[in-house]
Amino acid sequence: MGEALARALGVPRAPELSDRTQSFWTSDDLVIWSTPAYLEFCVSPCILYADEPAVIEQALAWIQANHPELSIERSEASR
Repeated sequence: MGEALARALGVPRAPELSDRTQSFWTSDDLVIWSTPAYLEFCVSPCILYADEPAVIEQALAWIQANHPELSIERSEASR
């Protein structure tokens, strides 16, 4: 999911942060983390971080349009 979302949003992979178990894609306003498979029992398989809600909304719109079978959990952290 992370790779497909990154490709759709034009976010490049960050090889210096990625390894064989997890991947990161980063841009100036978005980080996508494809979590390691062994963590999927307690963490979402794809996590998005952004400072601006509009960036997340764009990503969520793509997910809902292309993968309506997926559930989306939102959480907001304070700065």
